[in-house]
Amino acid sequence: MDQTTAAGPEHPDATLEWLDPSTLLADKNIRAKLRLTPEFIDNIRQYGVQQPIVGYRTADGRVRVKLGHRRTAAAIEAGRPVVPVMVYASENDATQAETARILSQLGENRHRADLTADEEAVAVQELFDLDPDLKSQPPGPSPPPGSPRPPVPGATSSTCCRPPRSPSSRTTPRP
Repeated sequence: MDQTTAAGPEHPDATLEWLDPSTLLADKNIRAKLRLTPEFIDNIRQYGVQQPIVGYRTADGRVRVKLGHRRTAAAIEAGRPVVPVMVYASENDATQAETARILSQLGENRHRADLTADEEAVAVQELFDLDPDLKSQPPGPSPPPGSPRPPVPGATSSTCCRPPRSPSSRTTPRP
């Protein structure tokens, strides 16, 4: 069940395709271990892959993952039938391709920023504001072990999660 979307002007050499994750080839990765947590796999199982995997077409027509090894492996573990993949034309020069792979993986992983506890609390409160019945449902995935979120001051299970505003807080509405 592969589907293809035509390339856009921003990436004339790429197409967005919906591919079976088990057919994707794994490229080298700068991560020594993928560190797939049960929570991450459950999130992919429930919501699917939300950010397209990036790959390139090999000489034999298959797709090799350049960015998104964890998403690919989690999708396979979660039994997702298809995932979004931005597929680029093959890179011919092996040294150039390897250099680009390492730089891309470093950039994607180095510049990633976790949500702050306040950002996460505001998002949860916004969900509760939209649907108060969500308070009775179990929480979503927890942060990975070793990166606990600090408690939000003043938040309890009954008042949840918006931190108290200080006088210096922004008072303009959120977009």
